Amino acid sequence: MNAQDFALDDYVWKNRIVILISDEDNSAKVQNQISILLAEAEDLIERKMIVLEVKPEMYRLINPSQSANMEWISSDYVYKQINADSKSFEIQLIGLDGRVKMKSNEFVVLDELFALIDKMPMRQIELRSRNQ
Repeated sequence: MNAQDFALDDYVWKNRIVILISDEDNSAKVQNQISILLAEAEDLIERKMIVLEVKPEMYRLINPSQSANMEWISSDYVYKQINADSKSFEIQLIGLDGRVKMKSNEFVVLDELFALIDKMPMRQIELRSRNQ
């Protein structure tokens, strides 16, 4: 691991992470899912979500609260860290506790993703404290 490698543990209790995995360069499925996610950037920010795009030899972080996103970083560490197999498309949701909450090889509709997050205990606490 080098200084630029992404460590999931660094985001525990700070962010929910949507991981988009593909073994293809410029995967249309991944790019479509990113577009769908970023179209609702305010909802992502409210739910403390960031997006991590991962390929076998590189990754990049997409933070909806920043206009400038990280550039691609060459590393196979992240791909290995998330136990990715060779896949043409996979999406994972990592909760605030650092655990995998969902995996899918299909597009995820945002309403379903947000509903899943909004049912989580930590999100319920966030919603209650926001309403007080």
